Amino acid sequence: MYDLTGSLRLALGDPQWRQFFVEGYLFVAAIYFFSSLVMSRYSFWLEKRIKQGNQHA
Repeated sequence: MYDLTGSLRLALGDPQWRQFFVEGYLFVAAIYFFSSLVMSRYSFWLEKRIKQGNQHA
């Protein structure tokens, strides 16, 4: 996964972007939260599917 926090730190090094400090970190946090949620839901679905497959064998 692309390092978003490093990119944000690089962008915040530019004086024009420093005013978006809080918004930038909130945006990065939202992306990390959403991707973690999607991966978590997928793992629950996959685990459920594997358990169902083992019961039929």
